[in-house]
Amino acid sequence: WAFRDAVAFRALCEKAMVMNTFTVLDTIFESGQSTECCFVLISGKLCYTQMPEASSVQEEATIDLDEEGVVLSEASLWSKWTHVGLTEAIADTAILVIDCACFATTLSQSREAQDFLFEYGRIFFDRLTNMNRSVLPTDLHVPATDFEEIVMAMDFGWRRMAGWSALNAFEKQQSLGLFRSRKGLEELQEEVNQGKCTLIQDKKGEVIRMVAVTVLRLTNNFGYIWALVGKFENGELTAEVKLPGSKLAMGVTAGDALEKMLYKVMRPLVGGVSLCSVDTQQTSGKSGTFGVTTKYVRTIHNAELSENWEFPEQDESFRMANLPTKQAFIIQDDEGRDLIYCWLSEEEFSYFSGNTLWARADLLDLLDPLLPDPPQDWEEPPGRGFALSGSDQDMEAAVPLVRRFNQYIRL
Repeated sequence: WAFRDAVAFRALCEKAMVMNTFTVLDTIFESGQSTECCFVLISGKLCYTQMPEASSVQEEATIDLDEEGVVLSEASLWSKWTHVGLTEAIADTAILVIDCACFATTLSQSREAQDFLFEYGRIFFDRLTNMNRSVLPTDLHVPATDFEEIVMAMDFGWRRMAGWSALNAFEKQQSLGLFRSRKGLEELQEEVNQGKCTLIQDKKGEVIRMVAVTVLRLTNNFGYIWALVGKFENGELTAEVKLPGSKLAMGVTAGDALEKMLYKVMRPLVGGVSLCSVDTQQTSGKSGTFGVTTKYVRTIHNAELSENWEFPEQDESFRMANLPTKQAFIIQDDEGRDLIYCWLSEEEFSYFSGNTLWARADLLDLLDPLLPDPPQDWEEPPGRGFALSGSDQDMEAAVPLVRRFNQYIRL
């Protein structure tokens, strides 16, 4: 926020924050004590203890805290909070103390900051008061209230604002070298504008790309999974095994995205799908396109296909093909791509989606009947070569990859 409204941020630092120091065995707060302060560990070491008589633990539980930036009692910023644990210094320690009332009063002088914090606080309070009671909040953590989780739940306008603030901070820090190209940066800006991703800065200043994805995990009466195993686009086959899904664009809910997916890219199944439950899952990794850390928040719709469901007659947008051990279902989407689906067992899905060298080779063998023959006059471009290394088994598995590369396959 400092990059977006330096005046408001400076006022916040001057009026709502104070640095306190503690020595060994000094008490920062005790169980049962109401508070109007939030605490941020700057240096040193703390010990946080919960007792059965004052919290939900069955026996005494102790956690040592020494990571810079650890926040304690964040819930006091958004609610009337009573401590559920004892925190003591076990080394000389410096703590930034935030006065909650002054925090709200100071930022209310900035209309944009006030509106943003009102929406943020509303979501935090809703999750604090409506959470699964099997996992109770503590002074250290309230489930589902990490900064990125709250921002991802906000309206699109606020998510876009957070994204542009992160991009601006990134540019001012002259860190554009993390992007692979200027084009990559422009594509990332376009994703932010369209609501396909949310950019935030973590407490260390690193830009994190957050992507909300909805996927369908459909099983039949034999327990097999309906999996996307590849797609034809512009005459090129991309082979990859995953659950069918899509990114959530601006203003689109997970339910809306699922309905669109069913009616536009899985039309032959409409009418036979029964939804059972919904799960959420988070994964993270480095984006190959943008070169920034990406966290995927997946909404998984678990569903079953009716036992007596029959696929419709084949036409221009839907056809079936026989593979060596499977039947492929090829459905054309509204962008003209041919999406290839198969029923896979749990073991097959786990194996193929692991994307090991052997799995990739076996996947190409499976899809081989769908490949067009290369043009008769086609020759391998000069200078094209392959540098392979590894065990003899790895080499053997790599052979079909090399052979099929000459047939315009991209993995």
